Amino acid sequence: MNKLLFTLLFCFSCATLIFAQSLKISGRITDSQSKEPLEFANIVLTTADTT
Repeated sequence: MNKLLFTLLFCFSCATLIFAQSLKISGRITDSQSKEPLEFANIVLTTADTT
């Protein structure tokens, strides 16, 4: 029973590592008129609908 549980957990861990993606986004958010940085700005990432 313990070997089966360990095997299942190991396979699940490997699967999540394989499909995990790392992405780093960097940049500045500035006011369009004054060109000063905006503090506490919220960024929302959405996916494009490809259908």
